[in-house]
Amino acid sequence: MKRKIIAVLSGSMCLVNLNATAQKHIKPTLAQKQAAYEALRKLTPQEMKEKFLKEHKRKPDFTGTILPEKKSGKTMKTTGGGSILPPDARFPGEFEEVQGVFISWPYTYSGVPVIDTVSISPASKLYTQLADGIQKAGVKLYINVWDGADTAAVKEFMVKKGTPLTNYRFLVYEGDDIWARDFGPVNYYYDTDDKIGWVDFRYYPGRDFDNELPKLWGAELGIPVAFSNVFQEGGNILTDGAQNSYTSDAVYGQNTSYNGYTTARTKDSLISNLALNRLDVLKALPHDGGTGHIDLYLDMTDENTFVQTKMPIDMATVPGFTDYAITNRNIDTLRKRNSFHSKPHHFFNIPFPTRDDGSWYTTAGNYEFYTRTYSNHLIINKTIIQPIFSDALSGNAAGDAAAIDSIKKAYPGYKIIPIDMRYLDGSGGSIHCITKEMAAPNPIRFFHYAYRLKEDYQSSYPIDAIITNHSGIASATLYWRLKGSSAWTSIPMTSASGNHWLSNIPASSTAVSEVFEYYISATSVNGKTITRPMPGADGPYEFWYDNTPASIKDKVPAGFAIGNLYPNPAENIVNIEVVTSNPIDLSMNITDISGRIVAQKDFGTITNTQYLTLPTEHLSSGIFMINIINENGKIASRKLIKK
Repeated sequence: MKRKIIAVLSGSMCLVNLNATAQKHIKPTLAQKQAAYEALRKLTPQEMKEKFLKEHKRKPDFTGTILPEKKSGKTMKTTGGGSILPPDARFPGEFEEVQGVFISWPYTYSGVPVIDTVSISPASKLYTQLADGIQKAGVKLYINVWDGADTAAVKEFMVKKGTPLTNYRFLVYEGDDIWARDFGPVNYYYDTDDKIGWVDFRYYPGRDFDNELPKLWGAELGIPVAFSNVFQEGGNILTDGAQNSYTSDAVYGQNTSYNGYTTARTKDSLISNLALNRLDVLKALPHDGGTGHIDLYLDMTDENTFVQTKMPIDMATVPGFTDYAITNRNIDTLRKRNSFHSKPHHFFNIPFPTRDDGSWYTTAGNYEFYTRTYSNHLIINKTIIQPIFSDALSGNAAGDAAAIDSIKKAYPGYKIIPIDMRYLDGSGGSIHCITKEMAAPNPIRFFHYAYRLKEDYQSSYPIDAIITNHSGIASATLYWRLKGSSAWTSIPMTSASGNHWLSNIPASSTAVSEVFEYYISATSVNGKTITRPMPGADGPYEFWYDNTPASIKDKVPAGFAIGNLYPNPAENIVNIEVVTSNPIDLSMNITDISGRIVAQKDFGTITNTQYLTLPTEHLSSGIFMINIINENGKIASRKLIKK
């Protein structure tokens, strides 16, 4: 049954064709609501989960006819050569400052749709934690509900759970589902005072109410919305804030099927609609839950730095699972690209989540039952709301703890708020997928190619940052120190042409090696101050040099160390983080307390820090030593306890 609604925006009327079934969107009576809730309360938590996953699949099954869109406002061109975007439009990276986050509170069905504030529902628990975490990050929470009466239900439920709403705004518009990232608006800045605008791409067919929400939100919040006829989801957009963007070729298939576009037309349209200098279209992962979205394994911490979920080598031989090889090829492609600064990108890895018992997946279908990832988190200024897959009673808590430790190294200084996301196992999404940021007003923009990890020795290290604000930059300061020092040295930066701000970090003329930490603070003419990296002194950039004379250095083997070790105690497998900044050939063995080798494995050349895996199911219970050996015979060892 097709249905039509009339949307009144800014005095104009827009007739919108919607394909959602009337049964799904019928407004229930009070008696129908009470009956629905009574039926839901009779379900077990497992039955609730199965019901939730059936109702809230990230990519809907659609077999209907796609109707041409008729949206109010200006429609962007769907081929290259310009658009209705302002000529100075700039799309921020997700690591930049935000003022709020949108979520769409889940509804469930038992004959009629009712908002999920059922106490036994894991979904309501998840959304309570998510809403509270967003507020604790210090930004406004925007909650979309389908009916004004449901605002009271959400507020009462949050109070009941001990996490009352304090900084929030309800948006009351009929919707379809929870995937706010995918249907939500894409932020951009424009004009001389950095106004905020939105681009709204077409969303999956069959989710036509959600497809309208950016337009309705924009009208209520006073934000202009530009509409694109391209089908594209927010989870498949990764932007560096410097007019370069990354997506997967899933966007090609959709627009060929739904719009009849060639791949060239789709790519040109995206470049135009996002005001891009460059768009990299990477191969989609076929086993990520069906979306092919890039946010399931890739993120950026600034315009130069990628953080990827690094799958263990064990996943390379899983029958039918091709995501391991595709991910590595995609990262190889990105390694060949230069950043905004015409220099190579930096890369950091975070681990790949296991199953609850700490084991890896056995087939492609087995992984699709979970589709877990640590990359699908939400960055809110100095906070990361982070998916984990355990609680105090179940799951691989040791693996989650080790993963958070790695995440803290990739995102130093950020406050981590973990949420158990196993309720979304198999849905194809997690925290990032069900949230959408709203850009902050009056942004201070930084573009700086930071020193990272090991650098060649120099007598001083020049610091060059492009810093802008629409009111101008009043001052910028470099803060640096030797790691381990308690005090920071502050140096006023010098303004240069092109919005560049300059300074230097001096190196010792006598020390063999030094480890530096630094960050930059800038204050705009209109009085706003912000730091880069955003956590400032809590999470500075870090780098070091090695000035060992060549005659001595040639005799010293390349360094490496064992980082995280989990699970420990181990049962079936143990994951070992090998920390190195140079390519190195490694082998590994496990010895018992008598020194006898009971297991060994050759890992070949390791090019950077990563997790390696050894099976341990054949070991008897007891204490063992893990030994990593390089080509020069150097050994790093850690104690392992086998259950």
